[in-house]
Amino acid sequence: MKSTILVLSLLSLAGPAFLLPQAPSSTTPKPADTKNITFVLSASKIPSQDDYSEIDAFVKVSSVSKGGDKERLGTTDTIRDDASPEWNNVFWVEWRKGSGQKLEFIVKDHDVLDSDDEAGEGLLDLDEFVQKDQNVTLTLSKGGELYIKGTQPIRFMLYARNVPELDRINGGEARGDPYVNLYWRKGKEGANRQFATSSVLDNDPSPDWPEVFEFDQYRKGTEQYLFFEVKDHDTLNADEHVGSYLLEADSYVKNNTKLVVSLTDGEGDGSVEFGIVPAQNPPPKIIVSAK
Repeated sequence: MKSTILVLSLLSLAGPAFLLPQAPSSTTPKPADTKNITFVLSASKIPSQDDYSEIDAFVKVSSVSKGGDKERLGTTDTIRDDASPEWNNVFWVEWRKGSGQKLEFIVKDHDVLDSDDEAGEGLLDLDEFVQKDQNVTLTLSKGGELYIKGTQPIRFMLYARNVPELDRINGGEARGDPYVNLYWRKGKEGANRQFATSSVLDNDPSPDWPEVFEFDQYRKGTEQYLFFEVKDHDTLNADEHVGSYLLEADSYVKNNTKLVVSLTDGEGDGSVEFGIVPAQNPPPKIIVSAK
């Protein structure tokens, strides 16, 4: 995925962070017939290219111009022993209406001991993809189907108040060094999939995290949830759990307004205020996102 958003160095941040190349900032004016498109891939019944296991599938994705020039958009992760994989990778392309752009998909069967075998390919007209509400099924050349579905990235910023100061150095003054782990789920009881981590703000009971976070997997009506876990960083011991919150993505996008909640099930004992603030047109800042 290509990026023209400024990504600042993270060397000064006191905690881990996940970074992903982003589409151009929405503050840059674009012609009416140009649009940034993000999409995800899944498949079904991809034939294995060997006789002893299911396919270890991955996909190479490229944009092809009307003149035949190719631009690699990226490659999915490899999902082992699964003929109907669902990849978490999000791809981005700039669509230019009527320009004859196509998306090329080459499915491969990963082989540890030999070269990867081709398991099928397909070509999708980008104008057609937009006309069909960014939801297309592509029949692959060697059998099986590839599903290409558009996503709607959502951006927000985070803050907290009344974070407890849980660390006490050598019996001295208590302090708290909060940070946030961000996950998403398919279904309320689904497995957590981490897509971002904030910076650690040293000795700050009322942190305003500087990052603009992006969840680029969002698809309306697919039972997605965002899970926020606030932790207190500890250099010598395990990080303490301050509190967490589970948010239905559809509800948040529909309301499109600041949400203030109380964190539960942690050391904050329900007294920690947690804010999620929409960032529709973010300034040039670090944007933290999924891989």
